[in-house]
Amino acid sequence: MLKKNFSVLPVSGILKNRRLQPVKTNHPSFMNTGKCILIIISLVFLISGCATLKKEDCLTADWFQIGFEDGARGLPADRIGKHRKACSKHDVTPNLSAYLDGRDQGLTQYCTPHNGYRRGLTGKSYKGLCRKDLEGPFLDAYNKGRDVYYFKQDISRQERKLKNIEDQLAQVDEQITQKELALGKGCADPKLCRRILDEIRGLDDEKNRLLFDIDDKQDLIRDMKLTLSDMMNQNRY
Repeated sequence: MLKKNFSVLPVSGILKNRRLQPVKTNHPSFMNTGKCILIIISLVFLISGCATLKKEDCLTADWFQIGFEDGARGLPADRIGKHRKACSKHDVTPNLSAYLDGRDQGLTQYCTPHNGYRRGLTGKSYKGLCRKDLEGPFLDAYNKGRDVYYFKQDISRQERKLKNIEDQLAQVDEQITQKELALGKGCADPKLCRRILDEIRGLDDEKNRLLFDIDDKQDLIRDMKLTLSDMMNQNRY
């Protein structure tokens, strides 16, 4: 079978110019769905009360530890406002200084290259929480992880395209089989037989094209997976 000559796009070429497109929120079905979602979310908030801390947590709070845990989880500094609101119902005021000291210590665990790579690898966002002295290595690892995440998505898209071509091939095979069965039963009209033969030849051409496309796509996916393996082997986090 003939082989096309192609080369896998460099990673930088595949990953650039990624932009999220705005959703058309003025469509009636979207607006109705959006209203339902907002109602459900509102009910959830009414039930939960949005409390970040329970009464016993507020009364026995170690604000350094709470800040540490929030920092280690990558929560923003305004999280203390939610704690303040939750604990005000129990006449407890957070120790802001202790909380911020703890959060700063917690961020040293969050803002590691290992965690940055892990977050990028899973497609999670980064909200600029790390201190300048920690942000450089964190972001470098995060971007490498995100490159892998996007590259995996590219491979998945190619695999879906391959599956679509294979489905088309199965349909063409079925059409050829049906027409060959029709010929096998004999044709009373010679013109009809010639037409069926022409259709079979056309379907054979289509089948060969699809087989070529499948072979081409399989080669591309194989090469992309090799590139992915190289990317992941180079990222030791």
